[in-house]
Amino acid sequence: MIENQIKKYYILPFGCQANIADSERIKSVLRQCDFIETANMDEADIITVVACSIRQHAIDRIFGLKPRFDAMRKERDLLTLLSGCVLEDDKPRMQKMFDVVFPIKELPDLPKKINAAKKNLVIRDYQNINPDYNSKFQAFLPIMNGCNQFCTFCVVPYTRGREESRPVKDILHEFQALIQRGYKEITLIGQTVNHYLVREEGKIYDFADLITWLDKTPGNYWIRYASSHPLHFTDKVINAVAKAKHTTPYLHLPVQSGDNQMLKRMKRVYSIEQYIDIVFKMRAAIPNLMLSTDVIVGFCGETENEFQNTVKLFKELEFDMAYLAQYSNRQGTYASKHMPDDVPKAVKAKRFKILTDVLRQTSSKNNKQQVGKTFEVLVEKVGEDGLLFGHTDTFKNIKFAGSPNLVGQFVDVKVTTASDWSLGGELEDGKLKVKKSYKVKLAV
Repeated sequence: MIENQIKKYYILPFGCQANIADSERIKSVLRQCDFIETANMDEADIITVVACSIRQHAIDRIFGLKPRFDAMRKERDLLTLLSGCVLEDDKPRMQKMFDVVFPIKELPDLPKKINAAKKNLVIRDYQNINPDYNSKFQAFLPIMNGCNQFCTFCVVPYTRGREESRPVKDILHEFQALIQRGYKEITLIGQTVNHYLVREEGKIYDFADLITWLDKTPGNYWIRYASSHPLHFTDKVINAVAKAKHTTPYLHLPVQSGDNQMLKRMKRVYSIEQYIDIVFKMRAAIPNLMLSTDVIVGFCGETENEFQNTVKLFKELEFDMAYLAQYSNRQGTYASKHMPDDVPKAVKAKRFKILTDVLRQTSSKNNKQQVGKTFEVLVEKVGEDGLLFGHTDTFKNIKFAGSPNLVGQFVDVKVTTASDWSLGGELEDGKLKVKKSYKVKLAV
């Protein structure tokens, strides 16, 4: 399927951090097959799409690539690959559009699938493939894959399968290798990351245990994690996160709705009271905690009163950020089969705006309270305006003047201005944050 003259590949990931992490492993495999990455899809000989099936819109965008692929095939040979989250109902149409459709677990077999296998190339478990990271100082580290929750609006259990946690040894090795290479921010990822659970040598280890072990690795770095599920945010997890030296004071905890009846219809398996209790405990344990969440407005059967309970929750907890979505029917979910999408689009849009306005008020209030404070910031890039851009340890966007040489470094920044969604600041004393270097002994 692959001819010698085909050398360039392009990868297009859709969706969450898990798909980005998978795309980095795909890059590694294609590089080991002697293919070269290009940033221009139009000059690629191999195009790999990593699909997201959470929303129909993402799948429609993938189908929308077909005219472009067809035009490219008229000019030259083109090989198209598809992996990621793909529903069985979507596969027949996908298989007509793509040359190879493969589940990510079969990534080790990709060289054979595209006739690019090499005698000395042996790839086993896909999660243990050394990724070609997109960044030199930030990395996503998958600790588990799949989901057991079966929320009525979600397709992930049908595309990713049931939960499978990676062995502790494998995670420690990848984590410590990143620290040794100087990575500053490592985000542990999983569909329900705080439900990490393994049985090894007759003992059961959970997410709290993993955080504690990783935190013992010497070095100057942050540990983040996403995405958590309230059902599994136990006191043990709270204590481990609070005590760890390298975890950041930021929590993303999806709530989806502020109404208990809505949560039951969504099959979220916790109550608003339990959710609030977790937030209160986390804020008590980590006083400067910043909080974000996910919410769906206009889910099946949502009444005005149920929506107002979500507004009430937003006003009570004063989220720093929220990722809001208007519900759209997704084929393959329980809701699509058994629940009518009966909230009018105009009502969804109105509720989306109302909640956004409440969020803007609390975000603006919280941001203004940061003025005058100094935060540790990881510099991520130079913006188009020439200012440095990064995130505080509390995961707030911040811009400030400084040398481009600071990208990839920790600096102390004093907040001088605040807007609804972001901060502005200046380098504290105009100096780089001084850090000691460490040598890391890899786990074996």
